Amino acid sequence: MNRFFIFAITIVIVLTNCTPKDRPKDSFVLEKALEGEKIAQPDIVLTKKINLDEEPDLEVLYLVRNANSEILIAFKKKGDSWETLWMKKYSLLNLGPLAHSLQENKWVAVQEPEKKEGYIVKKILLEELPGDNFNSVFIEMMSEEPPLGLFSVPMGYRKGKKILDGLAVLKDHPTVKATKRSEFEYKAKDKSILVFPKDRNLNLEFVYNGFEMIPNLSSQPIPSIIKLENTNNKYRIEFKNRGGFNTNTYITLSFPQGGKAKGLSDTGVKAYNKGDSVYSKTRDKYIPASYPMVEATKPSWGSNVRYAFEFEYDCQCELKDLLEDLHFLFRISYRYNRQVEMIPNEFSIYPEITSDQQGFPAYKLLLPK
Repeated sequence: MNRFFIFAITIVIVLTNCTPKDRPKDSFVLEKALEGEKIAQPDIVLTKKINLDEEPDLEVLYLVRNANSEILIAFKKKGDSWETLWMKKYSLLNLGPLAHSLQENKWVAVQEPEKKEGYIVKKILLEELPGDNFNSVFIEMMSEEPPLGLFSVPMGYRKGKKILDGLAVLKDHPTVKATKRSEFEYKAKDKSILVFPKDRNLNLEFVYNGFEMIPNLSSQPIPSIIKLENTNNKYRIEFKNRGGFNTNTYITLSFPQGGKAKGLSDTGVKAYNKGDSVYSKTRDKYIPASYPMVEATKPSWGSNVRYAFEFEYDCQCELKDLLEDLHFLFRISYRYNRQVEMIPNEFSIYPEITSDQQGFPAYKLLLPK
């Protein structure tokens, strides 16, 4: 009797230890991932516990397969329960184990691979971006479009928001057309993504500018805000050029909530206030400014070099200390081959891009109190 009791207690302890306490149950994961879907032999392909946001508690990332779809889904523990942070779904008409053939320069059907990986999501990298102490998610995603057939591209997500869209950027790239693959790796030194890493003549680097991953092109500066401080409406903003050298880079900050601005740095910084003359891209002429703007000019800006300037801004609005969305619009411009280029531009994927009073696309960023 005692032996039976001890045996039963042992079985309970073993079963309890086999049930992970640091992640949701598989049944819960499948329920959330496949909600509203027709269920067809679902399978949890892989799982990883990793930090995916600023909070110190770890999150759990899953890759779930169901019929001809794969779902990347992240969970976070809240109290005694789990909640879905974000979810991405990928589908192909024909789905099965695939491997890339170097000899044939195409993806071919294979037996079930030894390592655990998806049929659509071929690779997952969990890496930190500049300025972050948590991981973003980068995947090699399979796609199929005529006449290309099957090919792979990189995709990137930071806190569930898309920051790199290889499908939009690379599907017409000649290397992808020839090899059917956008292989990539993470450059730990620069905290960037390198596509086509095995060929120095072809590789393409994507760097994070604080908003999205930008292709690091020749003579293109990529200013990234690394510090923004406020002392009694006096602001100091510091950048690092994560791109290449350019002779003149123009940084424009606009304040659509009105008020008054003033440049405090001695050289290269000019402020425009309501009524001052500014150029309108949409109207192709100079117009009176409808709200304040500060523009800084940085000559001869080298790669990985920092640059800072100071300005004063007062929104002059009631209850400004209680205003939660006091913000500014940020963009850069530079000359390349006699053309004026912009960041952001028509290829940007950052969700909060708007037009400033001059008709140029710009990022929206909160001002510190």
